[in-house]
Amino acid sequence: MTSMSWQRRLSSGHFAARCERGPREVNADYLALQEFSYTTAIAICDGTGDDYEAATCARIGAEITAVAVAQTGRAIGGVTAAREALTDYYQEGALYAQDAAATVVTAVVTDKGIDLAWAGDSVAFALDRAGTLHTPTTPYPPLYPRPCNITAGPIHYRYIWREHPGGSTQGEVIDVERLLLCSDGLTHHVTNEQITSILLNTAGDPVAACDDLVEAVYGAKTYGNVTVAVLDLPLLPQAETTEELSVTVTGAHRPARSYLPPGQAAPATARGAAHRLRRALPIHAQG
Repeated sequence: MTSMSWQRRLSSGHFAARCERGPREVNADYLALQEFSYTTAIAICDGTGDDYEAATCARIGAEITAVAVAQTGRAIGGVTAAREALTDYYQEGALYAQDAAATVVTAVVTDKGIDLAWAGDSVAFALDRAGTLHTPTTPYPPLYPRPCNITAGPIHYRYIWREHPGGSTQGEVIDVERLLLCSDGLTHHVTNEQITSILLNTAGDPVAACDDLVEAVYGAKTYGNVTVAVLDLPLLPQAETTEELSVTVTGAHRPARSYLPPGQAAPATARGAAHRLRRALPIHAQG
């Protein structure tokens, strides 16, 4: 994959993305987008290396994460499903480099909120309607001093309410106007101040936002793969009543299994969705 860009009108808003190889021989970044009912799932994986094994790990990770997240509505369940599938691939010999890994950031967007999960230094930003940039994800080195990626180490998570759910509740409440997910190819070369300025100056045009973010990276002396995805969220309608819900705010989790959010049914578990996709997903990298 040398470069890729696209835009799409989704149930949750106007989406655009760019994935660029840059000067490297292999693009080890991969972005996957899935919709299920009124749920939108975005996943970005960044392979830790400049080779086809890293690119394959990123592709499998992003595809399985996005499908499982969209069908379960739970970001951490999608990352867990991808971890389990990649472990199976290694054990079966379908992937040969046992140290191949990828960072991951994923978001599931509904009219109630944004559920985030990440491992490594691929991150998310949220621009509110007052023009303030929020950094709900904290980047972690993917390999050293300890592993933190899609195949090993802690998986971090956070929930953002788009409006206050009423009653006593845990979690941030941010009236998100723009959601940005990206690989470290952006954050290693572009400051938060530059990101804020670009998101504000391209209001209403996620394609222009992606283009300007990538161009800002190109202004750096050295750069590698870069992937950015921008989702413009519409204003929420005023609800007459709001149910009281409880969510986990943030933390690190090493789950033994995938699970569904409390009180929400889904047509398949994350593990089941991953299993079906894994059987259909061929093993090959894109250069």
